[in-house]
Amino acid sequence: MLPIRALVVFALTAGVAFAQGGAEAVCPELTVLADVTGMKTTPKSVQVSLWQDGKMVKSWDCIPYDSADSMQKKWTNLTTGKYEIHFEAVGATRVVKTVILDGDKHKYVGEMKAGEGTVSLGGPDLKQLEARLKKLEDGLKK
Repeated sequence: MLPIRALVVFALTAGVAFAQGGAEAVCPELTVLADVTGMKTTPKSVQVSLWQDGKMVKSWDCIPYDSADSMQKKWTNLTTGKYEIHFEAVGATRVVKTVILDGDKHKYVGEMKAGEGTVSLGGPDLKQLEARLKKLEDGLKK
């Protein structure tokens, strides 16, 4: 038996595809931001990668010294679904954020901290999932 969270995630992803008439739904924009302000020594670069089903689908190497804008990247026209965003830098813990992209714009921040190892952050909380489910249900009523 699947846990309730897995069932809600499945309903959300299946609902998006159904609401789109079976066509592959697209997330219009994903913005990722590498935040190194919590580190005493700024890394020379931060590697940000986007993974889906165990495969890297996008990657980006940002240089913290350029400007604040250099620390964020926008990716467009991604298919909806479950992804992992990885933030990695020398001398920093690796941050892994699990996200679910739907038909809305999304922004995620990877807060880099000095150290070793991996910090895994879960996906959306129950309140966010309920809001997305209600939006899908309302869309199906139309």
